[in-house]
Amino acid sequence: MIRCKLSIAVNRNRRIIKSRNNIRDLPKVSGESAKYWENKFMDSLSTSVEIQKQYNKLESEIKLLLTQLPRNKKEENKLISQETKYLLDRRKSLYKGKRNKEKQSEITKLSKEINRNISHEKKKKRQKIFEKFISRTGALRKAYKELSDKSEWAVKLKNRRGKVLSRRPDIIKEATSFYKELYSSNDISYRDEVGRCDSTSTDTEPEIILRSEIDYVIKTQKNDKAPGRDNIGNE
Repeated sequence: MIRCKLSIAVNRNRRIIKSRNNIRDLPKVSGESAKYWENKFMDSLSTSVEIQKQYNKLESEIKLLLTQLPRNKKEENKLISQETKYLLDRRKSLYKGKRNKEKQSEITKLSKEINRNISHEKKKKRQKIFEKFISRTGALRKAYKELSDKSEWAVKLKNRRGKVLSRRPDIIKEATSFYKELYSSNDISYRDEVGRCDSTSTDTEPEIILRSEIDYVIKTQKNDKAPGRDNIGNE
């Protein structure tokens, strides 16, 4: 017998993690700045210094360079357009300071226009997503998945009264009360249940199988079955 160890490489489906929105812009290096950083790097390196110290100094210089680069925040693909953002900024500026009837009427007018624009942009985006998936696969399941903006947590979990719990605080509260009652209860323990099962199993003995029943079953078996054509029993 040969014993060996098999190792199988399984490809795991990893969750796609979105990158950070804040990124660094690539520097526009001119001739003078390139020469400056080259001289700075060369000054940090020296044959008379240990390799680890050279590495640490070079790393600190690179980190210093990265901190001096400007940050660029990516524009997130949201439902709000530039026009709606402008209206929101206008309404925000009107909220500041004292209000009069003219300001209040303008705020109301802007709010209605903002709601109308957001609703229109939502419908437009929804239509685009449906068109994309219909032309690509012809199915709408992935389209509905992309459009869903919420994920259910512990689906169809009910409390003792039969009410479905969907909010996270309610689920945590119900689970906490359940485990508190489970571990604080002294009426029926797990050991008592196990002991009760063992005691019932030892009291009842299995029924005796008669020899005549065994002979009858052997005779009614087909050929080439036990005891077979040689008529040798299993005893």
